[in-house]
Amino acid sequence: RPAMDKQLVETVGRYARPARTMLLLPDELIPRQSEAFARIERAIRNIATTDVNAVIFGECGSGKEQIAKEIYRLSSRTQKPCTVIEAGGAALVGNHDPANLRSEVLNRMEGYFKKADGGTIIIKNVQLLNFEKQSVLLHILENEHPNVRVICTADPELRRMVSEKTFRPNLFYILRPVDITVPPLREVTEDIVPLSDYFLTRFAHSREQHRKKLDASAIKALKLHPWPGNVRELKDTVLYAAFHSKTDVILEQM
Repeated sequence: RPAMDKQLVETVGRYARPARTMLLLPDELIPRQSEAFARIERAIRNIATTDVNAVIFGECGSGKEQIAKEIYRLSSRTQKPCTVIEAGGAALVGNHDPANLRSEVLNRMEGYFKKADGGTIIIKNVQLLNFEKQSVLLHILENEHPNVRVICTADPELRRMVSEKTFRPNLFYILRPVDITVPPLREVTEDIVPLSDYFLTRFAHSREQHRKKLDASAIKALKLHPWPGNVRELKDTVLYAAFHSKTDVILEQM
């Protein structure tokens, strides 16, 4: 373990960017201009007025969790707890009594629902739930009918997993009475400039500086990039460029 820890620190150190290029953003929807995102905002408002479960589909870094939390904030459950669970975590972090003969996964997952009673549970990357956790979640939702809304985020591959039976179809349809699909950034390039301006404004405010602007060549380069990491990748790229730019105008080549 000590050797592994040392190697991990050295590896991260080689690739990590300067801390001064990091920016913690408020956990909210970022303003965008595309018609696709306008439809998403309308869907958020419509879903928030109901108590149904929902699944938010989208590639990594597309802002799925912010959409899930916006549904919670606009809902009638906003005064009740909102618990976020990472489906791909090594273990569920909840209360478990070893003397209890029931499975540990069931005890821990039930603990989440009891803690969130009347509120909302957001399950991030629900496609990463293994079969045991899927079965336990299905049991709770089908048999115990908790007073909890479940909002899941998922990669697009979840639909394929359902058709291939690697994700339980009966659980999927309980979790997805309604859904929202977030398009990848490469399909809504009209959002790139307003998103970049938002990041640059927040960055300048955090450093008490004038906001830097993107040159036309930089905007063109951003729009041509495929953005496999979507909005998260755009944020890191723009902030890194802002930090290293020697002038108030960010060029394609620095």
